[in-house]
Amino acid sequence: MTTWGGEPGPTLTPLRRIAKGDTANVSLLSLSDHTGTHVDPPIHFIEGGATAEQLPIDALVGPCVVLGYDGAENVSGEWLERARVPRDTTRLLIKTRNSERWRDPTHHFTRDIVAGWIQNNHQEIERLCDRLLVYTSLNPRKPALLSYIYNDLVQRIDAIASKLEVMSGLHTRLRDDEEIAGLARRNGVRLIELRGIPPEYEVVAQGHWKQRQARTILTVGSDCNVGKMTASLELHREFCRRGLKSDFVATGQTGILLSGRGVAVDSVISDYVAGAIELAVDKSAAAGSEFIHIEGQGSLTHQGYSGVTLGLMHGVMPDAMVMVHHPARHTDDYGFRIDGLKRLIELHEIILEPFKRSKVVGIAVNTVGMNAQEIAAAKRMLEDQTGLPAADVLTDGPAMLADALERYLEREAVREDIRR
Repeated sequence: MTTWGGEPGPTLTPLRRIAKGDTANVSLLSLSDHTGTHVDPPIHFIEGGATAEQLPIDALVGPCVVLGYDGAENVSGEWLERARVPRDTTRLLIKTRNSERWRDPTHHFTRDIVAGWIQNNHQEIERLCDRLLVYTSLNPRKPALLSYIYNDLVQRIDAIASKLEVMSGLHTRLRDDEEIAGLARRNGVRLIELRGIPPEYEVVAQGHWKQRQARTILTVGSDCNVGKMTASLELHREFCRRGLKSDFVATGQTGILLSGRGVAVDSVISDYVAGAIELAVDKSAAAGSEFIHIEGQGSLTHQGYSGVTLGLMHGVMPDAMVMVHHPARHTDDYGFRIDGLKRLIELHEIILEPFKRSKVVGIAVNTVGMNAQEIAAAKRMLEDQTGLPAADVLTDGPAMLADALERYLEREAVREDIRR
């Protein structure tokens, strides 16, 4: 298998063999992370940078344009110009002669193509790009790394000097760095802060939900980073496919990046979290939305990020909720157990009881890392424990949960009519 020059190739070492009396054949596979087709994460070049598992999956998975390059030298600007890369391209893969190295496992990568052309062709890359996305995942307990990562990342690739707009999804503001802000002004490029909060969102909640006609659906979770945004997006898309006037309200930087609008509630002053999301929902309702799916954040039972969850619940005052849960995740990153989903569902409903009736009507199951048997067993267990439908919105599709939401909201509308 193709490797980087100077590094050992893959080795397979027998550990146990049936022929020697062992119960199974077991081997040890050893290889460098420079083996075969691979992705170099930021930590490969930047001390303290994100590791591979911290990269946003949306950046690596999705439609792409593939160009075949068979030239003898580095990829050149002239060649890129002739390739006529579509302007709306978001992912570009260039297949070089390194692909041929797979035919001979003794070959090494051709270094000049792998590492050289980006460093030597900033102007050509500028023709293809108009924005740089700064989206580094860091240890939240080491915020001092942020400033270092920003400066090192942005300036090492000369993004601003190449007149790229810079989109940042982190809490630290690029425009607060005098060197970066000055460079941006001199080159006439924008620093787009996805977590920037317009002053109009610094407002205390007014209780507009009492007059609101649109129905609101909030995703909540048994843990952080469990798939609440994905569930909300997929349910919104399913509602749209059904011809319903649906909208998605983003509350985090990734959702804002995908939808083009929203408010990053984890950057809002705590007194204004409920008011900020109330305003975002009000704007959606004023635009004619009848069903509004709000991206959830954090978890009520997470020691670090429960505050933003409660603020969202009180600001949205949802008509219905969808619980997002990963059955294979047994502890959070503080080491506390994640169990008792039925009790957790009741907790969410009890918190809203002083204000209104709101129920969790389904479970969006995150099945990453689980096999088919584990997934089927987990869904049956969740449905038996809670009496609610459980489905993975990606592999099963969102239809089952959308059906449950429509039925519940229709029943609640009838209840309200009778009460009036």
